[in-house]
Amino acid sequence: MKENVHKEISDLKGMVNRWYDFYLGCADGSEYDQVHVEEFDEVVDQQLSPYLQRLRECKHLDRKELRDLYSWLGKMHLNLSEAISQVEPKPQEDPIVTLLKGLELTDKQKKAVADYLK
Repeated sequence: MKENVHKEISDLKGMVNRWYDFYLGCADGSEYDQVHVEEFDEVVDQQLSPYLQRLRECKHLDRKELRDLYSWLGKMHLNLSEAISQVEPKPQEDPIVTLLKGLELTDKQKKAVADYLK
């Protein structure tokens, strides 16, 4: 692989790592978090795969190099799926408390609300 192609592949891997970090950061521990893995795969398919195929067609990558890249992408998929499954849900604050915190209440009003909630 030529040096300029090697640098390009390195830059692409950096981009994929940023996508990985983004989708992992979207996980909140809900039962639907695996959708982020599907979105990651979709972005890779739409944004990266055509470019890699073009590099292969132009003979900048041989079959083994392309296979190695797709193997690496597959590992990223598995790692993201595993990492997302490990995300613990954050305790949710009562929505009433959240609402009340956003209001500008006087001390007397705050006391009245606290007494009512007891």
